[in-house]
Amino acid sequence: MFEFGVIPEFVFGVILLIAGAWSLVHGGSRIAEAFGIPPILVGLTIIAWGTSAPELIVSLAASMAGSPDLMLGNIVGSNLVNIGLILTTAALLMRPPVESRLWKFDIPLLLLATFMFSIFCYTGKEIKAWEGALMMLVFAGYTYRIISNAFEKSETHDRLKGYPYWHDVLYIVAGGIGLFFGGEFVVESSIKIATKMGISEAMIGLTIVAIGTSLPELATTLVAAYRRETGIAIGNVVGSNMFNLLAIAGPIAVISPVTVTPGSIKFLPGMILITVLLPIVIFKTDKLQRSRSVILLVAYVGTIAALIKGL
Repeated sequence: MFEFGVIPEFVFGVILLIAGAWSLVHGGSRIAEAFGIPPILVGLTIIAWGTSAPELIVSLAASMAGSPDLMLGNIVGSNLVNIGLILTTAALLMRPPVESRLWKFDIPLLLLATFMFSIFCYTGKEIKAWEGALMMLVFAGYTYRIISNAFEKSETHDRLKGYPYWHDVLYIVAGGIGLFFGGEFVVESSIKIATKMGISEAMIGLTIVAIGTSLPELATTLVAAYRRETGIAIGNVVGSNMFNLLAIAGPIAVISPVTVTPGSIKFLPGMILITVLLPIVIFKTDKLQRSRSVILLVAYVGTIAALIKGL
C-alpha cells in the first residue's frame, strides 16, 4: 500500500502542468503574433524546450543515481508518447497543419537524430563523450537554423510600438516553472506508486516516467487546441523529440559516458518505427488527418505491449 499523500501530490502536479501549459502557450503565441513569427517556429523552440524540462531533470537525476535504464527508457519512452499519443490527440482535437518547412528541415533532422542516437547505443556498451559532443553540435546547428529562420520570417507590426514584452516573457517564464515543478510532482508520485506495486526500473522508465514527463507536451497540446493555436502542436512534438535525443543524452554523455544495457537496447526499435511512421502519416497532406493518426496510436500501443511482455 502507498501513502495517501502520494495522490494529492499527483493531482497538484497535474494542476501545475495545465496552468503552466496555458501560460507558456499564451505568452509564446502572443510574442509570435507581435513579431510576425510563424507559431510553428515558437513551438519548435521556446515551447518545445520548456515542455522538455521534466525529461531533462529526470534523466540527469537517473544518470547521477547510476540508473541508465531509467534514463534511456525515459528518453525513448517520451519520444514514443509524443508521437503515438500526443500527436494523435492533436489530430483528434484540431487536425494541426503540416507546414512545408517540416519536410525541408525538421522531419529529416528528426530522423537523423533518431538514427544517430540509436547507432551510438547499438555500436558500443556506452554512449561516449565524443558521441555526446557530436549530438550537442547537431542540436546547436539546429537551434541556430531555427532562430535565423524565425528572424527572416518575422515582420514588423504596428503592435510592436509600445508592446509590453515583459508581460509575455513573464507568462513564458511562469509557464516553464509550472511545467517544471508539475512534471517533478507527477513523476515522483508516479514512481512512488509504481515502486510500491513492484514494477521494474526499466518498465517505470518506459511507461510511468515517460508518460509523466510527457504530460507538459500533452497539456500544451490540449491548451493549444482550446486556444486554436494549431500551428504549435506538431512543432512542439518534433522540437521536444529533437531536444530529448540531442540536448539531453548529449550533455549527459559528455559529463559521464552513458552505459547502454541489453534492457535499454530493447527500447530502440519501437522508437525508430514510430519516428519513421511519422513522415509516412503526414505525407502529401496539409493537415494531420484523424484517420491516419490512428496508425501512430496503434504503433505506440503495440510497441509498449511488446516491450512490457519482453521485460
